[in-house]
This record gives sequence, structure tokens and C-alpha cells, in this order.
Amino acid sequence: MNGLPVRNGGDGFLCLFLEPYGDVFWLKPGDEFTVLPGEGVPDPQFTVEMSSTV
Repeated sequence: MNGLPVRNGGDGFLCLFLEPYGDVFWLKPGDEFTVLPGEGVPDPQFTVEMSSTV
């Protein structure tokens, strides 16, 4: 199955926000999360956008 692995390689928390449902996941440093397509999606397409505010 095609998936998108996401790993927090930073020192602080990382907010992973998934559309279109607005799901929010907070990853601690070193945490990993894999985004998987919905069932029956023949050719899943993932887009990654990073935003940082300091």
C-alpha cells in the first residue's frame, strides 16, 4: 500500500494537520506517523506543505 511516512526530526513538537477532514496530530521529537490513503483510492496523491512560525 502506498503511504507517506512523516517523522519529527526536530527538537520540539510538530503539528501534522490533515485535510480534508481537519485531523490534527502532534508528534513529539522522534515520533513517526504514516499517512495512508482511503480504501479504494486507486492512485493516491499526497502533497506536503510546511509552515513555520517562530
